[in-house]
Amino acid sequence: MEKVGKQMKKRKKALSFSAAVLLGATLTATSMSNIVFAKNTFSYPINMEDTPYLLENIDKDTDAGFTRLENNNELDIDTYSDIPQNQNNSGNLLNNVSIIEVPESALYMEGTTVMGITKQWFREYCSENNSSNPAYLKITIPSYATSIGTNAFCTNKANYDSNDRYNYIHPSNYKIVEIDFSSATSLKSIESQAFKGNNELAGVITLPSSLKTLGKYAFSCTKLEGIYLPEGLQEIGNANGGSVFKDSSSLKFIRVSGSNSTASIELPDSLISIGQDAFSGAMTSATPTPIVIPEQVSYIGDSAFETPAVTMITVQANDVSNYNGKAFISADGSYSLNGRMTVFQNYAAYSSFPTGGLQSYRKSLTYEFTLNFGENGTQQQKLNNQTVQCVKDSNGQWYIDETYTLPEAPSIDVDEGYTGGWKYHDEILTIKTVLSPNADVLTVEAGQVLMEPTVTFTVDGIKIDTQTTYPKLNLSNHKEHKIGVDVSHPLEGEGNQEGYVVFEYEWTDVYQGGKQGPRMNESGFGRYNLWDNPNVTNTITIDGPTHERTTGDYSGEDYGDGYYLVEVYGYFVHRQGGLKELFYKSASTVIGSDPDRTTNTAYLFDVVTSDPAQQPNIIVTGNEVTYGYDTAEIVADVQIIDGQTNTYQWYQAEQEGQTKGGNIIYGAESTQLNVESGKNAGNYYYYLEVTSTKALNGDVLKTVVPVTFQVNQAESTIVINDNLNKVFNGEMVQEPQNITQTGSQNTVSFVWYEKQENGWIELQAPPVNAGEYKVIAIVTEDTNYKSTSAEKTFHISQANNAWREELSITGWTYGEPKNEPNASAQFGTVTYSYCDLENGIYSEQVPTQAGTYWVKAVIEESNNYAGLEAKVPFEITQADTQLSINKSLAQTYNGQKIKLEDADLMIQGSTGKVTYQYQIWNEEQQQWIDMDDAPVNAGKYKVIVTVAADTNYHSAFAEKEFIISKAESTFIIHDVLDKEYDGQSIQIPTNITRTGSQAEPIYEWYIKDTNKWRKLDTAPSEIGNYKLAVIIPEDENYNSVTTEKEFRITEQINVNPDTPTNPTTPDASVQDDKTGSMNQQNQLDTPPTGDTNTMTIGFWASLAGISASALTFLGIKRRRCKK
Repeated sequence: MEKVGKQMKKRKKALSFSAAVLLGATLTATSMSNIVFAKNTFSYPINMEDTPYLLENIDKDTDAGFTRLENNNELDIDTYSDIPQNQNNSGNLLNNVSIIEVPESALYMEGTTVMGITKQWFREYCSENNSSNPAYLKITIPSYATSIGTNAFCTNKANYDSNDRYNYIHPSNYKIVEIDFSSATSLKSIESQAFKGNNELAGVITLPSSLKTLGKYAFSCTKLEGIYLPEGLQEIGNANGGSVFKDSSSLKFIRVSGSNSTASIELPDSLISIGQDAFSGAMTSATPTPIVIPEQVSYIGDSAFETPAVTMITVQANDVSNYNGKAFISADGSYSLNGRMTVFQNYAAYSSFPTGGLQSYRKSLTYEFTLNFGENGTQQQKLNNQTVQCVKDSNGQWYIDETYTLPEAPSIDVDEGYTGGWKYHDEILTIKTVLSPNADVLTVEAGQVLMEPTVTFTVDGIKIDTQTTYPKLNLSNHKEHKIGVDVSHPLEGEGNQEGYVVFEYEWTDVYQGGKQGPRMNESGFGRYNLWDNPNVTNTITIDGPTHERTTGDYSGEDYGDGYYLVEVYGYFVHRQGGLKELFYKSASTVIGSDPDRTTNTAYLFDVVTSDPAQQPNIIVTGNEVTYGYDTAEIVADVQIIDGQTNTYQWYQAEQEGQTKGGNIIYGAESTQLNVESGKNAGNYYYYLEVTSTKALNGDVLKTVVPVTFQVNQAESTIVINDNLNKVFNGEMVQEPQNITQTGSQNTVSFVWYEKQENGWIELQAPPVNAGEYKVIAIVTEDTNYKSTSAEKTFHISQANNAWREELSITGWTYGEPKNEPNASAQFGTVTYSYCDLENGIYSEQVPTQAGTYWVKAVIEESNNYAGLEAKVPFEITQADTQLSINKSLAQTYNGQKIKLEDADLMIQGSTGKVTYQYQIWNEEQQQWIDMDDAPVNAGKYKVIVTVAADTNYHSAFAEKEFIISKAESTFIIHDVLDKEYDGQSIQIPTNITRTGSQAEPIYEWYIKDTNKWRKLDTAPSEIGNYKLAVIIPEDENYNSVTTEKEFRITEQINVNPDTPTNPTTPDASVQDDKTGSMNQQNQLDTPPTGDTNTMTIGFWASLAGISASALTFLGIKRRRCKK
């Protein structure tokens, strides 16, 4: 018991320390990643009050960034939001287990190197765990650790501790599911196989910034999903070992800490070496992306990037001579611009790479160079051994730009038969040209070269369209064929001034890769030579099975193992000297060198033979119809022969039996010919051309079948649908209109018959009178229809009479022409008579006087219809009387009444009494007011004259407005107003003559100042020129009038010297004495204003005169005193 108690104390101490460490980590959760809490399991009872260090007793702290993991069927590891969530750390292997965090004290250290987990701690706290029941651990690398030793946590560590000789527990007894490097600030290296084989190590880890070296297999065969590398890392393996991440297939990315890169692999700039197989077999499900090899990397081992996660590799180092030649081989052995390619910085780097591996791999190695279009033209970046249309995007990635176009070459004169553009290796550059400059700069210049010839395959002189330069020909064996090529060039024949183009050929019967075929000794095979082998042309003969060449076994009889090869030689023959210069040579496929070829295109033939096409049996139906058919289809039943295909073409012929020279019917290319509807009856001629082609050899056989298409006349029908029975109406029976007619469209004719005692008698015209009749409708045949007829019997019965138009008459006005009555009946003639009473005695005499009358219409009865009678009243109305006033009534007031008499009127019509009514216009009431008598005074008037009606005429009235204008007024001043100054005001004149208006006069006085009249308030008294304006206002019958008179008040002549002088005259213009007084009857243009009372003006004028005299007297006296 004592021993157990000590053990319990040790366990409490150890767990207390672990819990303390974990609690401290909880408080600094922001520096932790992948923190997990879980229940621990012990095999003996533990007092929970004595074990506060148990992880399950620590409250869940959601703000600290971690979660306690309870027992369940899923292992859940929370991570910080900025680290990708681990998705592969759960599974069926982990059921009802707990993750134990290994305390720092439990790590087995050799100096500052972590070598594993101490055996003592593991046996104490993981006593139930072993290699068959491993513990699941989380370890934290302490801050003082500088290295994680070789095989430290490797699950297949070689020195299994079966004899209990070591201080660490063998890693096969546990599985590390999480590593925390957040405190490992001194860690420099992770040695070989440190974590190899930890297949439960998942999620994302961030390696410390102090780390410099990753040893071989350091993280091989783990389930990590992501690794963040420090910026200062120098080695991911080296020349002595690699495989650092080998077979860690779950990895999605390996990137530099703090980077925003989305690449699958991102390497730090500090890196100097990458060991062999470093990423081999890793990241099999990662998204493939390009990667960049930093400039300082001086060594990369074999198969370092043998992973599908990498596409294009860009190498930044200038010297790669220490790289392994197979460093960049792909995982699946395939290479392409869109897949695995390796791009070196320049030609020097590319040249220093010790290339190894297969040809396809070597071709994937390239370098970037500058392509200059002319010395000072456009510059573009290109890849060696890639076409011109290979370009680099803004992210530095290369791709084929299908829209790429070459810069426009400078304009040069291109000769016929030549091609102009950018010249490269005596060829014209195209977007498909593959560039291999063997330098960092390639410059192309504008130029011209002889264009390549046009080469087309031919069979029997017919050009054939092939998708390949290795056609598989199958020819018929019943005749001889010619196969070969048609070669043409613009300078062939006449050429130009310098020369012309000729072509020569070489035919090879290729067998077992060489010139060993049995036909090599035949004429037409081998190399053309004018003297020794002149029969070699652009074609050879194929005649039967012995000339077949296929990939089958050669038997010497039917099939040959091989193919035919034709090589085309194009020469430019210079006119001067006759030198032949080879400018075109197609490729040879015969084993051996082909130094003269100018193109990679080779022209090959596979040939087999087979039986020719056979003529099929043909039966034609559907070639007879009746006119009016909706559709007609001539059908040819053509025998189907295995191995043959048929094409069809219908032709329209002009005569029976014709089989050629017809008009092609476009679109009629099947065994059926749809004949358009609407053809007339008769015979039409066609023929069908069946072209049978044998699929094996293309042999063609034409079979022509003449066809007569017969259209027969159709039946005609005619039906009379009209009901011809009728009541007698005095008219002939109309020809039937409602006829149903099919077939012949000729005009229908009718024959009429009347039934009499001795039978049917033909009539010359349609019947009119009552009786029994029949009509026969006949239609004759036309082109497409036969003739036919139909008959119909009918009856005409006696008719009752009736008014068709009821009796009517329109009355008229007395004096106008009479209106005729209107009436009509179905049958008979109408007669009319008149009376002033409805039931009186009627006569034919038409009334003339105004009044009300009756008219009667009568139709006498006949044998075929009844008589009719009708009466209606009508009226002769009174006529209108015309009345007008012919006398002008306007006058000027003269004191006499207006006089209007009957003689002043124009009356047409009534002779009734004439009356007169006068009216005056009341301006205030705005209306006319009746007067008792004719008007006298001035004013606006109206007279209404009325004539009473008589027997034949209506009454009438006429009215006329007129004005009695006011008479003119006169006012004449007889007084002479001129006088000498006497100090008295001018007196109002009294010697006057006036007529007209008796209104009170208005007096206005004016003085003349500088040729202008100025109105005075009172009558003048001072010396000056004046005028008097007298205004007589209008009254009821007279207009107003204004009279003016000019006068002067002159200076008084002093006869006595003692008499005082006259006062100073006013400042007024003195009028010449000759001026005289104003014309007394002169009137102002505009009426004066004001209405001053005459007596008032006189009073004030007198007062003003007295005042003026007094002032004058005082002025004279003052002047005398001064003197």
